[in-house]
Amino acid sequence: ESWALMASLLLQALFTGVNVVLLQQLQGDAVVGWYDAARKWVDALNIIPSFFTFAVFPVMSRQAAQDRSGLRRSYHLSVKLLTMIALPMAVLVTLLATPLVGLLSGAKFLPHGAVVLQLLIWSILFGWINSLTNYVLIALNRQRYVLLASGARVIFTVAANLLFVRTFSYVASAWIIIGGELLLVLLFY
Repeated sequence: ESWALMASLLLQALFTGVNVVLLQQLQGDAVVGWYDAARKWVDALNIIPSFFTFAVFPVMSRQAAQDRSGLRRSYHLSVKLLTMIALPMAVLVTLLATPLVGLLSGAKFLPHGAVVLQLLIWSILFGWINSLTNYVLIALNRQRYVLLASGARVIFTVAANLLFVRTFSYVASAWIIIGGELLLVLLFY
């Protein structure tokens, strides 16, 4: 049963990585630099759902085995809490994107890095819920479904990049990440 978990974790890592590889191939190093200047902030903020999920996973895992209604309540509360943090965080980062990118990466990554950050930050609304849901599905012994959903998201990412990045550059790449996270929310649902 663990092979599905291992493969899905690999696909989850490929999700954002394939975006960067295709962006580099289709648009070049400068565009990847702008994109990565924004991605650093999103990656740093993604520690929040990771720590949160690690904190609630033991309880949810126990509830998955013994108290499904309790698991449902815990899950809904956790989604609400993550959303209550993610939504204001996305608004704040959108408003402060220029100074944030300038602070971490320097003026040479502006204004493009800020534009990417203003888009990419909105992926946390879905991504943080996916982080939690992923572990709830594992607690429910549904890791094979997680594998299928993660595979579908990678296929979507590759296809969308090939269709849109050549024309719409890093803007398309950022929207593809958001779309991939939304797709995963729908598949997990």
